[in-house]
Amino acid sequence: MPLLRSHTAPGDWRQYALSEIDYSDRGSRTLLDIAPYDCRASMVRNKLWKYIHHNLYRPQLFDMQRDPHELIDLGDDPAHDKIRRDMQQLLIDSRRRLKPRVGAPYDDLATMGPARDESRGIIIGRW
Repeated sequence: MPLLRSHTAPGDWRQYALSEIDYSDRGSRTLLDIAPYDCRASMVRNKLWKYIHHNLYRPQLFDMQRDPHELIDLGDDPAHDKIRRDMQQLLIDSRRRLKPRVGAPYDDLATMGPARDESRGIIIGRW
């Protein structure tokens, strides 16, 4: 909310955006003749670069300053190897920080598991 209500970003505001796509239900899946679970891509973008990781294909890289309409794919340009590695690492690091559990506050999980009575097995939906 501080970002929405002021003109300055908080000091810990991240400097990139993340996005994912699952195109298993789109025409491109059949056109490419690939399995539904292979129809995924992840993207990380900062002010300078946009990097897209595809499950089965080489990555794409776009220079957002010189090519804002993303017409020149630098994904296989050897001159941009370091930038591709840096952007890929940013994507990997962001994945490591994901908190994928839902249904209970993530910080409370440490206190919820060991002390529970599970003599009747795992009871789904009971906390």
